[in-house]
Amino acid sequence: MAEVKRTFHYNACAQAFSGHFQRPVRHDIEVQAPVSLPTIGGHGNSRVENFRVKEFASFKAGYSHVSGSEHRDDDKIFYTTLSTATVEGLNILDVVRADRVVSRVSSFWTNKDREPHFSFSGSHFDNLTIAGCPIRVELKSRLIAELPKFSDVDAELANNEKFRKMAQDPFQDGSKIDVKKHNGVILCSLATEISSEAPGVTAKGHVIYVPHFGKVYLAEVLVEPLRRTLTMIRLVLRSSVARRPSRKYRRRRQHAKKPNHPPSSHPRQRIHPRRTLRATSKRRWRAASSMPRCSKRTQLRATTSRATCTCIGNSAY
Repeated sequence: MAEVKRTFHYNACAQAFSGHFQRPVRHDIEVQAPVSLPTIGGHGNSRVENFRVKEFASFKAGYSHVSGSEHRDDDKIFYTTLSTATVEGLNILDVVRADRVVSRVSSFWTNKDREPHFSFSGSHFDNLTIAGCPIRVELKSRLIAELPKFSDVDAELANNEKFRKMAQDPFQDGSKIDVKKHNGVILCSLATEISSEAPGVTAKGHVIYVPHFGKVYLAEVLVEPLRRTLTMIRLVLRSSVARRPSRKYRRRRQHAKKPNHPPSSHPRQRIHPRRTLRATSKRRWRAASSMPRCSKRTQLRATTSRATCTCIGNSAY
């Protein structure tokens, strides 16, 4: 029987920045510096400089790089894959700033292994600040280099209580999930300790809570049997520049929208449509004038420095 020829399929992608604003204006931020690795390997890169979205978000430079190649060492053949994304001079609403954010995911696969090996070595923050105060982030998770295979991560989930607690509540909002039924997907973080001296800013797990600003998630990792995705900064911002209208105002607004005029059978006593519109507009103006002037509320969802590395394995041809 003829020997089956096998071909390795590479898969990696990276991006520097993306997101979308809902308020005060709706604006989708296209993926900046995206790059994808073809299945045959090789390398690719992309770069964006002096990016700015009004006065909301900006960075001086964002670039990404992917590569895949074959390496031979004696009788072993290593299929290596690398994915990196870097953002320099990051500024989000003058609150979140960083000189440099680097996301790096690497992997290799050999013919004899059933699982690929992954590493996050090289991922880091340079001078990350929130509200003008430095944020100290310790990336000392065993995921970086000591848990290369998915079976190692699964064993760590069963034996390490601290790691299990983080995987049970990855969003740090109290809604726990059953990690025994993860279906091959685990969400966790490389950050083991976060501290800040900014007034009112608190950290829980890998999430930083900023009053009247939102949440900042650091070094999130999506672990799958054949894939790793690292997002260094993910923001979910809901600024309280505007508060929700009070119940009393909402009731007045509903009455203003639906004017209730007494029915009249006599044609001369019927109210003209233009007069009704004018009366309704006046009511709306009076109701709106009783509400504080704070009509702009910032809502942003964005990701910075995201890198994904996948090992599909060998396919027979």
